[in-house]
Amino acid sequence: MDAEALSYEVEALEHTYTSRVTIVSDAPFRLAIVITPHTSEDESRQYVRATLQLDLSPAYPQKPPSIALVDVKGALGM
Repeated sequence: MDAEALSYEVEALEHTYTSRVTIVSDAPFRLAIVITPHTSEDESRQYVRATLQLDLSPAYPQKPPSIALVDVKGALGM
């Protein structure tokens, strides 16, 4: 995995999702993005929430990332 190319992709995600992006681990590379509805950050109106987890193999980008929804709350999490 090209570290420089990966850093550009992570930077783009951080600009898109601001403080919702977390690098969980470097080896294997795991990234988590908290996904919530747009409610002007009013958490009392956020009835659903999930974390999008991306696991990248050393063969990334030739091999696509493994994607999972974790820590699901709301309609899907019931």
